[in-house]
Amino acid sequence: MKLTFPLPSDSKMHRFCIVCKAEGATQVVENSKTKYHCNSCGVTSERAIYFNQHKAWLDEVNELWHESSGVFVRNTENKYLFYKRTGYPYRLTVPSGHVDTGESGAVAAQRELFEETGIKANVKLIATEEVYGDSCSAGADVHLWNAYIANVNNDGADVAILEEGEKALWLTLDEALSQGAVFVVEYVVNKHRDQF
Repeated sequence: MKLTFPLPSDSKMHRFCIVCKAEGATQVVENSKTKYHCNSCGVTSERAIYFNQHKAWLDEVNELWHESSGVFVRNTENKYLFYKRTGYPYRLTVPSGHVDTGESGAVAAQRELFEETGIKANVKLIATEEVYGDSCSAGADVHLWNAYIANVNNDGADVAILEEGEKALWLTLDEALSQGAVFVVEYVVNKHRDQF
């Protein structure tokens, strides 16, 4: 997303309409999916441009970047934890989210893993990639994405998805790709499969 206005300089929540760029888009839920409604133009969209404490910056052509971390959780059956997102993009993903200002990629990965699943685990870095075409609900189409792997010492049957998604699914990487994973998951799996 190319922006024609400067990024907010405070840590307060600022949410802009992705269509008209007016500030004040509000989060709504329609058919169990999180969306954003603009009171200025009246449009309800899957995405908004929003800023709070997560790392965001503009590059030399005013493209909005975010930094994110995700964790590929592997169980004892060599399957990985996936779930279908209830927020854009509404596809299969791994526990992941934006890195907060002042936070490392590894700390963000562990935080997101715990917030979304209740799992506390050590994470190992697979790769850090500049991923173009990775659109998020917060308005960025480019991310610096940190991919981690973590292991659980059981089959994971007791894992529940606590936020941002539906039930936990334990799948092989190929099963997840065939069922429609988010862009960045496909990208990481295809580029770094040998590290799984």
